[in-house]
Amino acid sequence: MNITNYNKLALAAAAALALTAGAAATGCRTYRAPVAPDFSQEMADRAAAIDLVRAGQRLEHAGKDALAEEKYRQAVRLYRETPSAWNNLGRLLMKRGSNEEARSSFLVAAELSPRDPLPVYNLGALWDNMGYLEDAGRWYEEALSRDENFLPALRRSILVDQMLRRGNEVTARRVQRALLQETDPWWIERLQRERVRLAEELRAGRGRRGEDEYLKRPTDERPAGLPPFGTDPTPIAEPLPR
Repeated sequence: MNITNYNKLALAAAAALALTAGAAATGCRTYRAPVAPDFSQEMADRAAAIDLVRAGQRLEHAGKDALAEEKYRQAVRLYRETPSAWNNLGRLLMKRGSNEEARSSFLVAAELSPRDPLPVYNLGALWDNMGYLEDAGRWYEEALSRDENFLPALRRSILVDQMLRRGNEVTARRVQRALLQETDPWWIERLQRERVRLAEELRAGRGRRGEDEYLKRPTDERPAGLPPFGTDPTPIAEPLPR
């Protein structure tokens, strides 16, 4: 064998040895397939939280508010992302006068359900019950931005404008949308009267009459701080989860 052929064989052997060494080194590493996240515990916690909400609603129906409140608290401790528990907890807190905690609960529910008008409507009801009509009106506006046909917010936003002795084309359109849905004779009569009043004021160019004068008064001197009889703004319960 000549030197040239010998060198070629030597180079080939060296290359083969290098490949073998590389393969051996690679083989020392253990391949681990990516592990899919396990959501089974989260799903179990969510289902258990909804069961607690159901139990709380049954207790509420039986008039056992303190026990119902504890069920809602257990639900949010177990699975924070349960908006129905936060909303219903806020209602019970508001009912017993814990307004600041109720406000926080409604805000969490609103954050967890960004398209649901219910928790922001309840924030409006909270301020409404305390006589802060301007703040209540802003939350009713937020509820209607989430669902422009949400009847409870339509009713209350129209009444807030009425109690503040104001109104504009937006209010008139809301009256129209409310009348398309309304079935309660008391509300139908009130909305029809409000539609006539608004039409007359808008024709006369007196829309939003009296708003500035009202807002300049100290809070305790403002009329209509309490809603008219029969229109108490009660917070709404979250529908029973399916």
